[in-house]
Amino acid sequence: MSEFSGFDPPRQRTMLRVPRLRCEIWPELGGAVAAFEAQDEQGHWRALFRPTPAAARYHPFELGCWPLLPYSNRIRDGRFVFDGRAHALPRNLPGLAHPLHGLGFLQAWQLVDASGRECRLQCSSPVSAAWPYGFTARQHVVLDDAGLCITLEITNTHDLPMPYGLGQHPYIVRPPGTRIQAKVREVWLTDADTLPVRCAPLPPQWDLPAGITLDGVEVDNCFTGFDGTARILWPDGSALRVTASAGVEWLVVYSPPRLDFVCVEPVTQVPDAFNLAAAGRGEVGLRVLAPGQSFAVTHRFDHEPSCAARA
Repeated sequence: MSEFSGFDPPRQRTMLRVPRLRCEIWPELGGAVAAFEAQDEQGHWRALFRPTPAAARYHPFELGCWPLLPYSNRIRDGRFVFDGRAHALPRNLPGLAHPLHGLGFLQAWQLVDASGRECRLQCSSPVSAAWPYGFTARQHVVLDDAGLCITLEITNTHDLPMPYGLGQHPYIVRPPGTRIQAKVREVWLTDADTLPVRCAPLPPQWDLPAGITLDGVEVDNCFTGFDGTARILWPDGSALRVTASAGVEWLVVYSPPRLDFVCVEPVTQVPDAFNLAAAGRGEVGLRVLAPGQSFAVTHRFDHEPSCAARA
């Protein structure tokens, strides 16, 4: 895979609907969620994920949510050693020095089936310069009365053990006064390339267990000790509850102060986990799939109307 140059507009758009919630999936554009909205008491639709603007060409960073696989976040210089083999991955996005977020969000997925409330997607990736192992991936997207549920599964189709990481990358709307609350323990501090260098106690501005207001707060870090639940608390009293299944033990939060979204990413590994593990930096989420083995994680994004959020 060469450096990604963008997607054409989707020919296929899959809409899921339940009373008061709707979600639009664009399979060809990285298997992404393009819209996730809730209806208020006046009948108006309100964006929960950042809306995707109409465009002649699309970058994943303009979409609402997309899958992270077969690794999440950055791999330093694209280089790592696993099982005695050295690998060198090319950059996958223009202007970035390190490969970022894997392959799944940069390729077309196929729609397997769909109904009014759910759909199934899949993609396959052969051995390539971009990733030296073959794999297949599946997403099962379900919209129910509480919110959006995405199960992401990866299968190693290669004849060697494969290291991997999984997650979801939602862009959640962040009007002024938005807060975040999550039970975490420590934070990985980063260098100038946003790669982790050491774990540290939570500073006051990132005290997620107590809850922080995101106005003016810059954060692009991975937090340890994640218990599987984070809440985005909006100033009108409503909230989005983000949960992940067992095995998702880290939380990446990206909140650029000058923009209007926050990314709350429950993931199975620390950024650059393959190299951190090789350097003996402790438990960083180095996971391995044997040939033919699969692993799945589930993420939920549940909308809490104002009365529930105040409870």
